[in-house]
Amino acid sequence: MFTALRRTTPRASRPLPWPGGIWISIVAWAALVTFALLSVGPPLLGMGTFLGTDLLQNAAPWQSAFGPTRPVVNALVGDTVDTVVPQTWAIVDMLRAGTSPAWNPWVGGGTELGGLPNSGLYSPLSVAWWVLPLSAAPGVTKLLEIVAVTIGMSLFLRRLRLPDPAWALASLVFVSSGFMVSWTNWQHTRVAAVIPLLFWALDRAAVRRRLVDVVPVAIVVGVMLLGGFPAVTAYALYAGAVWVVFRAITTGRSFGRVVGAGAVCAAGVVLGVALCAWTMVPFAINATSVLDFSVRAQSSTDSLQLIDLVSAFVPEIIGDVSIPTAYGSGSPIERLSYVGIVAMLLIASRFLLRRSSVALPGARFQIIALAVCVVLVYIGGPALAAAQELPVFSNNPIGRLRVLVGFFSATLAAAGFAALIAEARPPRDVLEPPAARVALDGRQLTLRILTALAILGLMASLTATAMDEVPAWAEGGIIAAIWTTAGFGAAGLALILLGRFAKPSVVRAAAVGLLPLLVLIPALDLVDHWWGWSDESTLYPATETTDYLAQHLGEQRFASTDAVLLPGANTIYGLRSVGGHAYQTAQWQDLLREVDPNTMISPTYSTFLSSIAAINIASPVLDRLGVSYMLFDPNAPAPGVFQGVDRSSETVELGDGPVRSTVRTGPVRTIGFAIDGDASIGDGAELTADIVDEVSGDVLASTTTWYRSLSGERNVTLAGESIPAGTAWHAEIRLSSGSAQVFAAVDDPAAAAVALTLPADDGARIVQTGEATIIERTNALPRVRWADSAIVETDADRRLSLLAEGAIPPTTVLLERDEDLETAVPAEEDVGSSATVDLAPTEDDPAAVSARTTSDRAGWLVIDDSLRRPGWSATIDGEPAAFVPAEHAGAAVRVPAGTHDVRVQYTVPGLETGTLVSLAALGVTVLLIAAELLIARRRQRRR
Repeated sequence: MFTALRRTTPRASRPLPWPGGIWISIVAWAALVTFALLSVGPPLLGMGTFLGTDLLQNAAPWQSAFGPTRPVVNALVGDTVDTVVPQTWAIVDMLRAGTSPAWNPWVGGGTELGGLPNSGLYSPLSVAWWVLPLSAAPGVTKLLEIVAVTIGMSLFLRRLRLPDPAWALASLVFVSSGFMVSWTNWQHTRVAAVIPLLFWALDRAAVRRRLVDVVPVAIVVGVMLLGGFPAVTAYALYAGAVWVVFRAITTGRSFGRVVGAGAVCAAGVVLGVALCAWTMVPFAINATSVLDFSVRAQSSTDSLQLIDLVSAFVPEIIGDVSIPTAYGSGSPIERLSYVGIVAMLLIASRFLLRRSSVALPGARFQIIALAVCVVLVYIGGPALAAAQELPVFSNNPIGRLRVLVGFFSATLAAAGFAALIAEARPPRDVLEPPAARVALDGRQLTLRILTALAILGLMASLTATAMDEVPAWAEGGIIAAIWTTAGFGAAGLALILLGRFAKPSVVRAAAVGLLPLLVLIPALDLVDHWWGWSDESTLYPATETTDYLAQHLGEQRFASTDAVLLPGANTIYGLRSVGGHAYQTAQWQDLLREVDPNTMISPTYSTFLSSIAAINIASPVLDRLGVSYMLFDPNAPAPGVFQGVDRSSETVELGDGPVRSTVRTGPVRTIGFAIDGDASIGDGAELTADIVDEVSGDVLASTTTWYRSLSGERNVTLAGESIPAGTAWHAEIRLSSGSAQVFAAVDDPAAAAVALTLPADDGARIVQTGEATIIERTNALPRVRWADSAIVETDADRRLSLLAEGAIPPTTVLLERDEDLETAVPAEEDVGSSATVDLAPTEDDPAAVSARTTSDRAGWLVIDDSLRRPGWSATIDGEPAAFVPAEHAGAAVRVPAGTHDVRVQYTVPGLETGTLVSLAALGVTVLLIAAELLIARRRQRRR
């Protein structure tokens, strides 16, 4: 069915034997090396970090703390900054400190950490995280990904008898493809980088069908699973399974050989899963007990848009990643489909310009596979509906399948490049066609010309449709990008035609050798816009806000509003938050929704809207969850009673000299004023607001905040709650540089119109302003506390109502099962117990809660953490104790009277079982390798 190339040399990797061939090889490999060095850039030399921490400047408190900074390169990589890197580094940091990394107590009430593969930290490609500082690890990891792709592509394409320049070009196309670019610094690309190695291992096993071939498949599958993103592994295995069948048929042509190939490959996959059982078993337990996959359910309409294919050659068409703006529907991270116009031309040339009977193994399979992936990703419909009957497809966005679009595009581009190399070299070549050239008749030539024109027409039509989604302000840049792409396409087409049809072989070789450069240049431009680098000073620096929380928070929690302290990034600082970016149990989410119904921005990301938090700051739910502090943006008004002001159409100039407000009296939390238009402050300026005693001239409260820009409604929160009720004062506002026009008061055209937010009886107290506003919640209960009595409510909705209404006394625990109630003391009865709880710090073991309780009667130790998952247990004085569900999401331990040491411990569920399976699988692997070595020695002795 498919005729392989015959070779006159024993090795596919032998250098091309003439100067033209050497030129092609040098340029191709130099292009790949250049991409690796220039794309990762300065971080490899210790200049900055290969992380998007420059976007911290867009959020409080860093915005004010940083001051003027360089523009943000990619504003869409927030996940890597607020969860991926913090959780990964937490595991490394804990292990270096000699503590268990099993549990992250700092986000979302607590979440599983080191026992799961989610971080990708256990992949061999993550070795830099273990040995290098945080600033250097991401850049080296990306470099290792490129190396892994190159090794895998070289081994795989060598098996398909492609010459070595094609290996380099395929590697370059794949590492610069849309999926590999947009998901950089997530775990996704660490898994995807191993796909070429997977196809090499599967191809080797399918063709050789030897028992020892199980081992490479197992090792590669294990590496992919340890990479921490199972969906990519599953997609690759689906495609790999079909490839195995195809290769077994085309090389064996018998049912028995197909079955043998499938058995060897399946055994390798099973052994690979078993090698990773120490993480896979805990992952499976977590997936079935905590994760709610129903929220990720997909349908046949959840494909990308067909116009997203335009980003395969004009990546700018889907949006400017330096700002959180996309043209069209969805995030550019999920839509970028870049392959490159020259790679696309090479794919087309392989099928439209071929005039000999040379056939590269698997080319037709790969073009069919690419077409299927394109249909599933960009068209959807019945084909996608059918695919979604399979595991993984049903609950993962189909856009992630772009990884295979990039892989098959890379291998097909390599096939087209290899065909040109064969044409560009003399007849006595390493690649020798097995049959004579086949002349094209007029009908074939006409069909190929029409096919090429149809492809060009489709590309033009899709581009025109995609342009309809582009806003007017961006059209100029997109049109320029289209013309640039057209220029590269024209140059690439010219070189392909020269390499295919020019008479002098030197001209053909020169033309073919320049093609990798036309792949390299736009690829570098793409990653320059997507990757970039950040100054090391942006790498999670300490601020006044984080310092204050570190000193005062203790074992309690804080709550973020909006994007303050990028919920999830607090893991880096070891500060406990009620929300954040992590997998959270359904019960914990229920409690957060009682405070703010819209708190779950995504199934794994929670924060409170500042407008809702200002209303619900006294929420009893927050009290019971131990939320002692709330963080607000400097421009968000503090909670309280709003007092408006009448503004005139006149303005007063705000500059170096202070602008006064009209006279007010009494305590205040926030002053608000309005700027006409945009302030002229250059790269930024500090805005200072003082509350000045009208009589004495003393400053009663003051705050200073740096702003990159100023316009519209502005709010400044000050710690003015202690100002006596009868004290007259005025506000003075000034800028450190620049100027602005502030609307004046109606009754005094020379004074700024200033609205007020006055204190309310909400138990809140402003403790710090400036970079961010920190408000202390003085009514918060201890996160770990003593309860004298208990009540039971079995209905979940009623339970949530009781907690939200504040109907349960602080000294009463809310249980969920009648059998857990060991005392009949009613909650409303005064039991008169005297109890103390001394809570040990968690630095020594974040996966444990240790407390010494002293009480004159039995009671309950209540832990209001997110504990509704397997793995938690309790002991009293070293003896096992009942650990019962309580407070809807937390738990409680029944403690006898007297003094007792209570310890609540998290142990990774399934870790012991998984480790035993992994050890057994490792033993099998060693035995297979030993058996192969023994067999090889016996063969050698016979010879």
